[in-house]
Amino acid sequence: MKNSKNKSLILVLVLLAALAGALVLVNSNQETRRGAYFSDTNVRVLPDTVSATLGQEIPFELRVETANGAKVSTVDAKVCYGNGLAIEGTATDKIDLNKEAFTQVIEARVDQAAHCVRIIAISTGILPENLKSGSVKLATIRFKAVSQTSGKVEMVAASTTVGGYNPAAGATDTSIRVTTSYTASYTIGAGGGNEDDNCSGSKPADRCDDPKMLQINAQCYAGTTEWDFNDQLCDSAGRREVCSGINYCCPSAGGDWTTDMTACGGNVEPTVPDTEPTSPPTGDDSVLNFKIAYRNLASDAKCYENWPLKLIVMGGGVTRVYTNVSVSPDPANPRIMNGSIVLNGFTAKNGVAVFFKNSKSLQNKYGKDNQTEAYNRAGGELTLTNSASSSPVYDFTNYPLMPGDVVSQDGEVQDGLVNGIDFAYMKSKVVTHQTVNAGEYLQADLDGNCQLNSADVTVFKRTLEEKQGQLY
Repeated sequence: MKNSKNKSLILVLVLLAALAGALVLVNSNQETRRGAYFSDTNVRVLPDTVSATLGQEIPFELRVETANGAKVSTVDAKVCYGNGLAIEGTATDKIDLNKEAFTQVIEARVDQAAHCVRIIAISTGILPENLKSGSVKLATIRFKAVSQTSGKVEMVAASTTVGGYNPAAGATDTSIRVTTSYTASYTIGAGGGNEDDNCSGSKPADRCDDPKMLQINAQCYAGTTEWDFNDQLCDSAGRREVCSGINYCCPSAGGDWTTDMTACGGNVEPTVPDTEPTSPPTGDDSVLNFKIAYRNLASDAKCYENWPLKLIVMGGGVTRVYTNVSVSPDPANPRIMNGSIVLNGFTAKNGVAVFFKNSKSLQNKYGKDNQTEAYNRAGGELTLTNSASSSPVYDFTNYPLMPGDVVSQDGEVQDGLVNGIDFAYMKSKVVTHQTVNAGEYLQADLDGNCQLNSADVTVFKRTLEEKQGQLY
């Protein structure tokens, strides 16, 4: 009887131990699933080895290589490089995204001190069945060879994350584990600094005969003997490109490039209020002579001279509004705009204040000559006459107009604010890298260089410090 009781006690203890073990295992498995990866991937930089000379542009291709057919939807990559390489200009300008696999770069940032680049790319809008798997190209980074040395370019595995679509789990367990990083090595020699020497012939003209793909701006890259064109697919409705100096429009994703710009809004000009006529002086109408400037124009800006300019004048209890005010580049400094306007219907001569804004800027108030900051007082100190020859020329260039007020909740209509609505618009436009000819107009081109890129967002962020245009 006693032995029977002992056996029963032992059996109970064994069962309790088994149950406890099962609970621990289940808990362990649950914790493992929370941090689980549904597949693995390698990351690789190509080509494996590069020999270059000073001054050459060196492209390195970034790839993720997934196992078991795992499809990639996002990549947050840290790419580090050695001495002798530099990224000139902004990161976005030197990173060519693979638009067949990803739709948008949401961050591209260079840490010059650490010699690293961070790239975050997503595939928003691509259906799961259309996501890429296997060896997937992320982007190409174009470096400049700036000194004689050797080094490596690496996608840092520990700082790179990859996400994808897991058909077995739907929206959960979407992480892909980065297991191995394959680096590329480079050697930079002296050379003559002419990156075109290794390619035969002179730089070829753009190729515009393929309706599906424009080939523009050929480059001669290090380690190659053939000119490499920048291929532009018709992959986004409303996209514009310039090929051999001619504007092309992509009317629909997957369609044909066309010179009919109707589907791309024509030669886009902003909507402005009806112009108030500025006729010659009638009696005692005042005349305003002025110089004005726009903040943060690019050094190669050629698309700012025709930005519509609006003027408000106040004085003697009278306020008048003038739109489409004519200005012209200063002969000595084309980045300064000169203007002279007859203020039809405005006769005040003393205590005058003026307000300027263009089609992309906040409104600035000017109350005195050579103003360098906001004029935060009622009224003004400007003195005018009724003659262009005797009225003073007021210099407002030291307090330039600040770009950033580009849209409102009602569309491409300014609201006097720089806020999240403007920021969302800017982000949606700059990723297109749309380019126009000199003198043409892009609403989101804030630095006036005829192209949409990350520099325009940088200009926008600088203006965020001024939330609202001056109103009084």
